[in-house]
Amino acid sequence: MRSSSHGKLKHLDLFAGCGGFTLAAEQTGGKIQTTQFVEIDPDCHAILQHHWPQGENKTSMALTGSTPPAISRPG
Repeated sequence: MRSSSHGKLKHLDLFAGCGGFTLAAEQTGGKIQTTQFVEIDPDCHAILQHHWPQGENKTSMALTGSTPPAISRPG
């Protein structure tokens, strides 16, 4: 999560399922804003679209335009 200029954290919900983490984030009083969902299950997509129609819903990281960070391995 990254803080924006107005103090709100932006959240990318990976493996979103039916949106449990986003629902919990909403309970913070608007301090965390979910900007995108990534979920492969079509039934979960329907639930996410119903409850958060403004959220961008993707099926894989490749479609988000994001590049995953490199992982450093010791040794």
